[in-house]
Amino acid sequence: MHTLFQVFVDIALRRSGPEDLPASGFLLLLTLGAYLVVSSLATLFFADGFADVMAQVGVDIILLFAWFAGMLVLYRRPARIPQTMTAILGTLTLVHLLQLPLWFWLQSAGDSPEAATLPLLAIWGILLWSFLVIGHIVHRAVEIPLPGGVLLALAYFLVSLAVYSQLFPVPAEV
Repeated sequence: MHTLFQVFVDIALRRSGPEDLPASGFLLLLTLGAYLVVSSLATLFFADGFADVMAQVGVDIILLFAWFAGMLVLYRRPARIPQTMTAILGTLTLVHLLQLPLWFWLQSAGDSPEAATLPLLAIWGILLWSFLVIGHIVHRAVEIPLPGGVLLALAYFLVSLAVYSQLFPVPAEV
C-alpha cells in the first residue's frame, strides 16, 4: 500500500505518469473506493445531508469518467483508460486529503474574514496545483504538450462547475 501511495505522490509531483501504474481493473476500483470515501468527506462541507452528498459525489464520478475516458477515446487511446483514471482518482484523493483540514479550519473561522484568509488561500493554491497535476496526467496519457493538458483539466473544472451550479444551486442568503 505504501508503494501505491508513493506512486500517486510521484505522479502528483510530476516525477511519474499514469503509464507507471498497472492497467488493472482491481486497482481502478480500489482507487475509486478511496476517492469516494475522501470525496464524500469533502462534500459534507457543501451538501445538505447524506442523500445530497451521494448525489454530488455520484455526479462527480460520472463527470470525471465521461470527460477523461471520452477524451482518451477521442484521442484514440482507449486502452489507457484504466491507468489514466486510476492516476486521476488517486491524485485527486491526495488533493482532497490535503484540503480536508483546511475546510475544517475554514469552517471554524466562522464569519471572520481575517480568520478565513489563510485557509482560503491554501485551498485555492491546492486547487491551482491540481490543474497542473491533472494536466500532467492528460499530457502523458494522450501525448499532447503540457499546456494543452492543463487547458483540458481547466476546461473539465469549468464544465463541472457549470453542471454543479445547475444541479446543486446554492440557496441565496436572505
